[in-house]
Amino acid sequence: RLEHPISGLFQISHGRGLSAIMPAYLIYTFNLHKDRLKALSEGLFGEKDAKLAVAKIVEWLKKVDALNGLKDLGIGKESFNDFLESALRDDNNEDFIRARENLYRNEILEIYNLAFDYSNIDEMINSLT
Repeated sequence: RLEHPISGLFQISHGRGLSAIMPAYLIYTFNLHKDRLKALSEGLFGEKDAKLAVAKIVEWLKKVDALNGLKDLGIGKESFNDFLESALRDDNNEDFIRARENLYRNEILEIYNLAFDYSNIDEMINSLT
């Protein structure tokens, strides 16, 4: 649901929008999804390391030239409230979207803010604990 407004309002392909939002989502929800990220890392890389999973996903996005922050896609922060309202409507809620744990308005906006600029993505990943 977080990506739909990006591709819908800016005519960006769904895949490009996902590659823009996914790193921010993984970083923001890292502690919530550590178990799943560890399982992914173990299955793909033979090492049960959640941070490694995020780092490898980002590494692959860089390799295929698909790591784009929202700003790289020509999207300004002034669009984030429209994205928020669209994501909430898409989920039929006024204050949150359903996820493993609900994501509330301020959390959704924080994810969009994280996705705005990935120039410091390596530091963002390194700060995960």
